[in-house]
Amino acid sequence: MENKQPFDGRTLVAIVLCVVVWWGWQKYLENKYPEVLTTKTEQKAVIQSIEKTAAEKSFKEEKLQSLPPMPVSAVEKTWIYEDENARFTVSSVGGRISEIQLKKYLGSDSKIPVELLGKMAPGNLLISTDKMPTMSQINYVLKPISNTEVEILGEHLGVIIKKTLTFLPNKYAAKAKIDLTGNTAAIGRVNIDVGEEVSSSNGAETSSFWNPSRGSGGSGVETLEYFFSHGSKANRDQVQLKDSFKSSHEQTQFASVGSRYFTTLMFNRANILPESQAIKEGGSAVLRFSYPVLDHGAPISFNLDMYSGPKLLDQLRQFDGEAISVIDYGYFSWIALPLLQIMKWFFGIFHNYGAAIIALTILVRILTFPFTYISFKSMKSMQKIQPEIARLKEIYKDNTQGLNMEMMKLMKENKVNPMGGCLPLFLQLPVFWALYQVLQNSIELYHSPFILWIYDLSQKDPYYILPILMGVTMFIQQKTTPTTMDPAQAKILLIMPIFFSFLMFSLPSGLTLYIFVSTLFGIIQQIVMMRDRKHQGQGQAVVRRA
Repeated sequence: MENKQPFDGRTLVAIVLCVVVWWGWQKYLENKYPEVLTTKTEQKAVIQSIEKTAAEKSFKEEKLQSLPPMPVSAVEKTWIYEDENARFTVSSVGGRISEIQLKKYLGSDSKIPVELLGKMAPGNLLISTDKMPTMSQINYVLKPISNTEVEILGEHLGVIIKKTLTFLPNKYAAKAKIDLTGNTAAIGRVNIDVGEEVSSSNGAETSSFWNPSRGSGGSGVETLEYFFSHGSKANRDQVQLKDSFKSSHEQTQFASVGSRYFTTLMFNRANILPESQAIKEGGSAVLRFSYPVLDHGAPISFNLDMYSGPKLLDQLRQFDGEAISVIDYGYFSWIALPLLQIMKWFFGIFHNYGAAIIALTILVRILTFPFTYISFKSMKSMQKIQPEIARLKEIYKDNTQGLNMEMMKLMKENKVNPMGGCLPLFLQLPVFWALYQVLQNSIELYHSPFILWIYDLSQKDPYYILPILMGVTMFIQQKTTPTTMDPAQAKILLIMPIFFSFLMFSLPSGLTLYIFVSTLFGIIQQIVMMRDRKHQGQGQAVVRRA
């Protein structure tokens, strides 16, 4: 029986030739189409990373189906939420809110709605980490859940990111849930940013005396304002548009960035209180929450609430009761808030905020009249004893102690309180300052017309008529007010009406209207009081001869 080998020589040669041809063909394909092999390798790496790091099988399957093939396409995709009040655009680039348009508020040209985010602003709810700053630049997958909710899915260096945004209809607000899984040990601190566009050139108009400008920028920004609430403290920082600015605060509950009338507010709902940072560079302003990662390698979740819209008292209260702190009503906010409600009540009657300001100013003047009358009465009494005071100063010019004793006796005999003229005025100041703050910072006056040439009570009087009228009434009031000053001091004070007129040239016409009406009503009150005093025929002051 012949012993046969399993492979003869020709068979072995054939096998070797096949192997060589196959190897050569693979090398040829690699040289001609290198991207095919690279893409498959990257896809395999992404899939392996997801399978290795996902906590649950269902979660792994969802990511495998949702993630796009690598390399990621640079084409931006968007998802839009829109209601009666606002329009929010969510972008796949960075998985962020890229545009916010406030539909009920127009910009400086009164044609285009206010936009809080634009090309110069990085976007809202943008995620990055200290060790992975490029995380904010990747392209995400947008997965709509409903008309008000969208999921944003992405992967970066082994970290799987899932954002869920739920918008609240007609509230300028959204709830955000952020989940990070996978290689979380490598991310360091997690940063979440919101911001606003603050370029003053956005929609600005040229201005002249006959064609006055309606203000700067799309949102009427004069200065930038940051607000931070941390612990029992609060900080408010005013930043000029041309300046750069940085600050940080620990254990922040909520913070905001915005202008006088509009704001973007971020409220922390996580168990960890983050450090907050304010960053102003160029034409964008960023507010950052920075969270430490306590358990490295474990899944991480954050919950945030975001408000981006007008500084409307009712809307902010609905969002969160503490959010009204972002409106700057000063130290006397406890007086300012009721005054604002009264002004809005008057608006419900007159349907004109100019008329509401006039009514509110007169009401405040009437309520504070008892203090005004006490002050006027005291100043009138002091005026009557001025000749006797001058005589005593001449007699006791070298005896200060004796002069003081004699003057106290004189005032006691004539029932004159030296503080009677000043104290009532000081008691009125909190009310008038609170009213000033209300008119300065209330968005209710934004683009609200009054009469004729005043088409926006939040902007200056375009033809300076109200400031001039205010100066005239202040001059008349000073001339008719009883005074105990010497003539030289009285003449110097007459410059004040001119100074205040120039000051009001650049301030909102609603404020100028308030001061003008208040001064005019004060003159009327003064005339009535002087006639009343004359009718009473009060006697002359007691003259003492030392």
